[in-house]
Amino acid sequence: MAQIRGTWFASLRASLERHGLLAGIEPGLPSITRHILAQAETTTWFDEGHAVSIYEAVAAAHDAATCREVGRDAARFAMVSGWRDMMQAIEGLLGNTPRMAFEQLPLVWNSTRKDAGELVCVESSGQQAVTELVGFPYAGSAAWVQVWAGHHEALLRHFRFAGHSTVLTSDPGVVRIRTQWGSALKGASTLPGRGDAE
Repeated sequence: MAQIRGTWFASLRASLERHGLLAGIEPGLPSITRHILAQAETTTWFDEGHAVSIYEAVAAAHDAATCREVGRDAARFAMVSGWRDMMQAIEGLLGNTPRMAFEQLPLVWNSTRKDAGELVCVESSGQQAVTELVGFPYAGSAAWVQVWAGHHEALLRHFRFAGHSTVLTSDPGVVRIRTQWGSALKGASTLPGRGDAE
């Protein structure tokens, strides 16, 4: 059973609220999932299936693009809150280079999840990176895959680069995502709704 740290749910809730989605999907969620979304202990591990059920509810009510936006913003909130110390350590080691950030993305994955398969950066250059996730039990969820692509775009924005992620392969066994970027953005904000964050 893949598990994710409770810190994720606060960031996910903030993203759902930002997009005006929380009130519409929350009543239809299982009671335990609603409870976790509202007050998950930040250091506790939870079945990631609870998060996936939230993404599936978003997809059912809206579309895949909305799932990607929710995932992107939730990851950006996490990078400046629950994941802040980890991201600062990565920034200190790497500077502001997307290539190195994607090469180190497995560190973020392994720090925030357990029993969740293996993530590797299989290709990287000055303008793009390809990640491959193998053995993640919820990889068959199209909604989760879009959220995961949104995470990639969030990492780009955290390092202040514009770009886009494309899902290359998505099946229950392997998820491959290519992220391409261009020039650096101006400013330093990584929070949704502020300056270069849009």
